[in-house]
Amino acid sequence: MSSHTPALGVYQPTIRRKPKRFKKDGTPYKPRKGWGPYRSVPNERAVEFNLQLDVQTLQQEVHNMAALRDILRSTALQQRHSPEGSLLHLVKEYLQVFRSGAALNDSGRYQDQRTFMFSVVDAEVDVGNGLRGSEYMMYQMDMYSTLIRWIRITMRSYDIIHADDSVVIKATSTLRFQIVRATIERVFPHIMNNQWLVSHLVGKEAEPTITMSFYFDAEGKCSKFEADMDFIGAFASIVKDPMVVEMLFRNALIADNCQLGMIDEPEQSEFEEKAVAFDGIAYLDQDMNGLKSESRVVLSEAELDFQKSCVLIVEEYYLAFANGHLADGSAPHALQRHFLLHRFVSNTMYANVTTSKTVEDRWMSLSECFVVLGFHQKAVASVEYHRHVETCVITSSARYTLRITPATIVSVFPHLLACPQLCDALVGEVLAVPSQICFAVEINTGRIGRIEERMDFATAMSTIVANRQELQFVLSQAKLVLDGVSCRIKKERSTPSTDNGADCPYFPATVTKSSKVLPHTRTMHIADILT
Repeated sequence: MSSHTPALGVYQPTIRRKPKRFKKDGTPYKPRKGWGPYRSVPNERAVEFNLQLDVQTLQQEVHNMAALRDILRSTALQQRHSPEGSLLHLVKEYLQVFRSGAALNDSGRYQDQRTFMFSVVDAEVDVGNGLRGSEYMMYQMDMYSTLIRWIRITMRSYDIIHADDSVVIKATSTLRFQIVRATIERVFPHIMNNQWLVSHLVGKEAEPTITMSFYFDAEGKCSKFEADMDFIGAFASIVKDPMVVEMLFRNALIADNCQLGMIDEPEQSEFEEKAVAFDGIAYLDQDMNGLKSESRVVLSEAELDFQKSCVLIVEEYYLAFANGHLADGSAPHALQRHFLLHRFVSNTMYANVTTSKTVEDRWMSLSECFVVLGFHQKAVASVEYHRHVETCVITSSARYTLRITPATIVSVFPHLLACPQLCDALVGEVLAVPSQICFAVEINTGRIGRIEERMDFATAMSTIVANRQELQFVLSQAKLVLDGVSCRIKKERSTPSTDNGADCPYFPATVTKSSKVLPHTRTMHIADILT
């Protein structure tokens, strides 16, 4: 029996197989692998579902990355020292707001500029020269916009310095401006007599480089501001002669930190003043020793000693007139008389000479028109020894403390009598008038031969008359000159002449309406400066 022969009696089912399908060419179709029958649709749905999940996952990742991008941007703003930081944007906004200076003719925009300034800088911001305050920083912006025709400021580059909690941003820019007559009158008043130079400068444009340094504290406020502008380079491009440029900037009213006008330095406390007075001689010796070490090659010992004596004469002048012109009989008046008799030249052979009578008349005019509360020296700017003219020139800064009285209104501001409210507001106010005084002491006689002075009444009045239009009206017809007042209250003088009949006036303050102005004198009113 064969092994393939089925056993008898055993049922063998027949297996029906699906017939093979053939292609047109007779070859059979290959069997399908993977999905079996009735499973293709569920599997396709599962794949679609998984793809949707993947898409949603990718969308969530994109959303998370966008959120991370926003976080990184905000972090960059919080990192103030970064180039994309908030402080650099603040400096750029500052230059944009003041791109054309202060908008003095647009009250709305000017108020917006003031609001921006006070929001950016600290209330006690250090602006140099011992001065502080956001108000003074805005005042300097007004001065620049008034004394020059500010065209445009453009930032060229910047530098960021980060140290602990402070950030310093130095913005290097170019300032394009035009020189106007107010520039000459208020910044270079010593060249007003040089009409050729004045006409050559007025109307010219310059574009110097200016570097502004903003010191930001931990609160993001500007706590210190420094500026450095190449004034000499700007004017040297207009005036080609180096000697003329040197003469132009020798007595220019440009202080440190590029501050224009006369700078009113802060007063010392009473304790500091007493300490300085107590150590005055020692300080003078130390100062002259320093001058001696610097000028050992140029000046001899005798010349240095003479310089020291000249500085003492200047200090004696401030002491003699510390309270203005005094009446007869008092001890300070005796000191004044002694100073007038023995410290001024009595010879009138020279035309350009300041006599004791000139000084006395000037102080009498000032004391009659104002109440002189104080007159003191703030600093000695320079001591120069000129052999070719045989003089020693001492330049110093001073301050007058003057009170306005009804007599002041009548004599100095008579045009205000038609405005009783303005008169009432001014009477009783105290003016702190900064001044620059130049003493020329003759080497042969050791006496003062000439005094030149520039009092800045405009700056003093601006502190009590805030409105610019009112300030211009107050000063428009005021009888003020560069060295005091140009009027006198008629009084009987009981004091005889102090210089043996020498009555040739030098100061414009002694010139009245009935007198003639000498060729070497020049009367300039404050109204001329402001126009």
